[in-house]
Amino acid sequence: MSLLKQNQTDENENTEKQWNNIYTLGGITALIVIAGTFLDIIIGSVLGGDLSTIPNTTIDRFAQLQDNLLLGLYNLDLLNFCTAILIISFGMLKGIVFSRSTAFVGILGSILLLIYVILVTFVPEIKNIAVMVAAPGGILALAWMIMFTTRLFQLGRSN
Repeated sequence: MSLLKQNQTDENENTEKQWNNIYTLGGITALIVIAGTFLDIIIGSVLGGDLSTIPNTTIDRFAQLQDNLLLGLYNLDLLNFCTAILIISFGMLKGIVFSRSTAFVGILGSILLLIYVILVTFVPEIKNIAVMVAAPGGILALAWMIMFTTRLFQLGRSN
């Protein structure tokens, strides 16, 4: 084998290893997000899921953020926004790495969570209806993350 061919072979193997490492790192990161989602569920349960404790106006929400950073971030749905990457789901539709069903689960979950945030922020008097939108949205977002994570680890092991 010529030196040129050997260098190309070594370069291809190195590139494949790098991609496998990226996929594995993505899978690990996704596991952290899944843990954050479960943490969000636990925090919500510990707080009693009492929607009356969530400030009614945007100004009140940001005032709460100043008074109690962690509770303010929680009530602003920070964890949900971190896990509901709607744009990535749309990107999955155009790619060949993830299945279309994975993309659609992510899109639907993200849209439902976005509707929830809009409702509780701008129409606080219908918080109970908003929760009925949030619950399936959260479950779909979590399912999407698990599907996404599984695929990343599959890609990291391939080759």
